[in-house]
Amino acid sequence: MNKELERFINRLVEGFKHVDFNQASALIDFDSAFEDMPISTGKRLIVNYLGFNGQKKNGDSINFKKEFEQGVNLIIADNLRGKSTVFKVLKSALVGDVNSIKADVKPWIKNIIVGFKISNKDYSIMISLEKRFHGILYSIPWKELINENSVDSNIIFEANSNTKYSEEIQKFFFNQFSYYSLKWTQKTSAKDSNDLVEAGASWKTYYKSIYLESKDSVSFYGGQDQKVFQMLLGFEYTKWVNHLGVKKDMLLFDLSKHKEFENRKINAGKTEKNENELRLEQIQRQLEQIKNSSPMQELSRLQNDYNRMIRKLNHTNTETLKTSQELQRAIKKQAELSRKLEEYENEERRIRKEIIKNDRLLNDLLEYIEIGQFFSNLDIKCCPSCNHEVNNHYSEIDGTCPLCHEQVKIDDDNRQVYILKIDELKTLLKKLDEEIRLIKGKIQEITDSLKQANREVEGIRNQLKLQGKNEEEMETELSNIVSNIDLVRQNSSDISEEEKKLIAERAVLLYKRDSASDSSNEQITLEKMEEELKVLNSAIEFLDQKRYEKSKSILDTLASLMLTEIHEFGLESITDIKIDNKFTITYIQNDVSMRFDDIAEGEQLRVKLAFYLGLIQLDIDKSFGRHTRFLIIDSPNKEEGDSKYLEGLKDVLININDRYGENLQIIIGTATRELENVLKNQTIYSKGDYVF
Repeated sequence: MNKELERFINRLVEGFKHVDFNQASALIDFDSAFEDMPISTGKRLIVNYLGFNGQKKNGDSINFKKEFEQGVNLIIADNLRGKSTVFKVLKSALVGDVNSIKADVKPWIKNIIVGFKISNKDYSIMISLEKRFHGILYSIPWKELINENSVDSNIIFEANSNTKYSEEIQKFFFNQFSYYSLKWTQKTSAKDSNDLVEAGASWKTYYKSIYLESKDSVSFYGGQDQKVFQMLLGFEYTKWVNHLGVKKDMLLFDLSKHKEFENRKINAGKTEKNENELRLEQIQRQLEQIKNSSPMQELSRLQNDYNRMIRKLNHTNTETLKTSQELQRAIKKQAELSRKLEEYENEERRIRKEIIKNDRLLNDLLEYIEIGQFFSNLDIKCCPSCNHEVNNHYSEIDGTCPLCHEQVKIDDDNRQVYILKIDELKTLLKKLDEEIRLIKGKIQEITDSLKQANREVEGIRNQLKLQGKNEEEMETELSNIVSNIDLVRQNSSDISEEEKKLIAERAVLLYKRDSASDSSNEQITLEKMEEELKVLNSAIEFLDQKRYEKSKSILDTLASLMLTEIHEFGLESITDIKIDNKFTITYIQNDVSMRFDDIAEGEQLRVKLAFYLGLIQLDIDKSFGRHTRFLIIDSPNKEEGDSKYLEGLKDVLININDRYGENLQIIIGTATRELENVLKNQTIYSKGDYVF
């Protein structure tokens, strides 16, 4: 595919002035193209155990312990009884974000232990918050950690700060699920700075696709939703497109800064220019005073004459060069007209010869028709047969031969042939006469033009002679001025120190003025940046389209899975789902195209659940994608008042558990008592009881 993109970029830069193909290739990073594969790794995350202890503010002890099973797990307890806190404690261990725990509850928690599996490999996390943060990841089952069976030899990493722990746990999960940090640009948070900085998606960002918090029921998957979606799908060229997108944003920002700086410089330059111009006028007046009050006045006059003469001589040289070029063109035109005249005169002579030849032939034919012989125009003195003197007074009309005086007979067939030939010759002669007439007209026209061209050449030559004479006179005058300047300088004192300082200052000010007016370099920089921006935009569009073409069947499958789940939830009004090349999801509801934000709040959670269930099914059934196959759903019925949805949710949970229970894990916290006894893996707290 790189070759195809190379050809595309090569065609693109053909019209550029400042960016060639090699520069464009370096900009696009052909040599370090990033590979992505949508094929599933087959890995899944299963949480086996969560335990934490501590002490509440009122002195009550906390000692929460909970084992989880693969498949769907239900925790049923009243609202505001600690379900969400349990999920956030689990998040703090899996992500390293202890600040996700509510500020008033966080001081209660002293120790956290989490046991989990990735595929068939056991891992355990232990975090202590008693004095300061201390977290460890082990490669052993959680039961061995609790029993403290040779745990030190199984440490994967150990961190003494929340920040360090977050970095290490991110590396761990990124490596396990082939994640990487998709980038974007944002304004820096530094005060008094408007710079653009690069930011990246973290494991915490992608965890939003695992933990569906109740507060997020009306948002899709966070502020960087498309980044999360792209990572979960893992389509080809995703990392490359992302890399080029960040580079494009940075270049666009730099281009804007350059333009802004240039505008400021122009505005500031106007003020400085006015000040400089005033100072230049002052210096000029001071220099004039010095010249007028010293012997240098004559030298100044001579220098002015010298400069004037140089300008006049340069102007004359330029005009002479133009005149010479004009003479060349006139001579070329003259030669072309002479050539054409000669061609037409030759053609006239040729046609006249043709006329004479055909005219003779016509006369011979006419004579033959009249008397039956072709030689009547010959001056015959004696008969070739008897040698008697020939009498030429016999009529040519009576058909008697002037030599032998015998009757000449012409048969009718031959006569008709000759008559036709005579007509043809007459027609030909008329045509030749017309050609002669036309050629004469053309010869006259060219002759007139040639005369005009000759006069023009002669006039230009005379003008050149005059210009040459003027140049000689000016050069003589210039030589006299130079001699006078040398003579005056020999008889004059050196330029005063004050005058030297003024001349130096004037030179600096003139340089500033010229530099301010010369913005060509900056303009070239701006044009080059704009061409680079076109290269990046074109490459991104090209790769976006290729990625979409290769992944369209996967996206269509995902849309179909989502639509099935939505219908299972009772949302029959959504009849179609489309996903475009920008990973924007459009829902067709009641024949109207809608985005997620446009869907009614009472229906958004169902749509969101359908999205994640579709992703997990895409991974399990079709082996596409990178989802961990692990979901935490907090209060899925919190904002739903639709009994049909509730029944649909029951059916979906049973269906998912039956079909995919061995390949995924979903932990649901809900206050909806109607879900009791729907599934085997459930923990039910009595009304009013706290989870911990």
